[in-house]
Amino acid sequence: MAHFNLLRFPTLERQQKWRQQWQTAGLGALLGALLAAGGLAVQSFQMDPLAAQTQALQSQLAERQRWAQTRQQQQAKNQLIRQQLTQLEQLQSQQQAWVLLHAGLQEVLPHHGIRLQRLQVEAGRLDLQGQAANAQAVSSGAQKLAERWGIPLNLQSLEADGTVQGASTLSLAWQAQWLALQDGVASAKARP
Repeated sequence: MAHFNLLRFPTLERQQKWRQQWQTAGLGALLGALLAAGGLAVQSFQMDPLAAQTQALQSQLAERQRWAQTRQQQQAKNQLIRQQLTQLEQLQSQQQAWVLLHAGLQEVLPHHGIRLQRLQVEAGRLDLQGQAANAQAVSSGAQKLAERWGIPLNLQSLEADGTVQGASTLSLAWQAQWLALQDGVASAKARP
């Protein structure tokens, strides 16, 4: 039989047991909180470099996207410049052809005694009508113009005109295909 000790009264014993359980639970909770805080600190310490890497990668991505957009804009500008250069080359070629045409008409026709009455250029086709004193002038003028322009000049008609200003003359009509004289704007619009 257990000895009865008043110092160890059952209520006091329960209170001490209960206090001990609360102290153990409090220490456990404190230790758990300390462990959780330590774990969070370690995780935060490990996450800081990852966050810095993520930020660096995001800035690199943004820079590459800006670079790609700038490159795309530059390519669009270059394409536009190429199209404009092509149009300018066509216009320059057409202008050179017109200068060559004008110079040939100014220099060759008067030298051979041919008077130009009508000039028509349509879709690269050149039609010339005029008057000459004789058939030799028509032939030599056509030959000189063809050599100068680098295109064949075809005689379409040659008719005696009768008496014009007291002299017998011939009416002539020449035709040639000169693609450089095509309307540069229309041909540029026709291309895709």
